[in-house]
Amino acid sequence: ENTFTSVEDMVSRVVPPLGWIIGTGKPGNFLVTNKWRNYEAIGQLENVPLLMLVSGQDEMVPSEQMYSLHKLQRSKQCKLVEFPLAHHMDAYDVEPVQYWTALKDFMVQFE
Repeated sequence: ENTFTSVEDMVSRVVPPLGWIIGTGKPGNFLVTNKWRNYEAIGQLENVPLLMLVSGQDEMVPSEQMYSLHKLQRSKQCKLVEFPLAHHMDAYDVEPVQYWTALKDFMVQFE
């Protein structure tokens, strides 16, 4: 489900007072030692199938970050599935039919 663009971009969500100094393009990024810049890595996955699951009500990782990653992806096989009512890591429970159908449909391509 929702994946963050980078640890730096999550700082404002987890520690709001630091959001003014840490985040994409901000001067305090040197303070974050483990960057996990998924926005840089995702474009390298050209030959890897991707299933991107977006939880619309995620209170931990904003869905906007997942949409940003989707715009940056270069996979020849990418499927974006949205779960408007899902929160953080509960799409399988909140919208089970849509969730398990999307997962099955994605996986059967590789049988």
